[in-house]
Amino acid sequence: MRRRLEERTWLYPSEEIPHYEVQNLAGARKVPILRSKSVRVLETSPADTPSGLDLVTPFHEFCYNYGAAAAMLYWQGKDEVRHMVVEPDGSYYIKPTVPHALRSASGSEEAELVIMRVGGALYGDAHLELSSYPRQALGRVLHETQQWYNPAKIGG
Repeated sequence: MRRRLEERTWLYPSEEIPHYEVQNLAGARKVPILRSKSVRVLETSPADTPSGLDLVTPFHEFCYNYGAAAAMLYWQGKDEVRHMVVEPDGSYYIKPTVPHALRSASGSEEAELVIMRVGGALYGDAHLELSSYPRQALGRVLHETQQWYNPAKIGG
């Protein structure tokens, strides 16, 4: 159990460019790769270009807007940056490695959300190794469905 008032907060991506105020929430012993955070969205300017997408994670991301203000979710679509409003009591899911950003939809109120991130099929050592591959090679690695060698010819 964690008490919100006792937990440290920090600004992300930096104190000089504070888009979010972040605070850790409780985790789960049975799911050690689960991370949860309370996020207060400080930034209001649109993130409608790829360079404005300041969040990316190797984990599955689930989010719930528990505050009184709406948030704008921006994410990299196939050909363009897309966006939608996350109303209070609304939620979203983002796949791993999809660049995205949150912005307050209202200039006067800051959106407050809880974000939970959990690892998928690739995490730990496998994810670390894949992170060293050139970006062009990742498509083949992730979409390969056929055996590319003949095991009968190995060692013989």
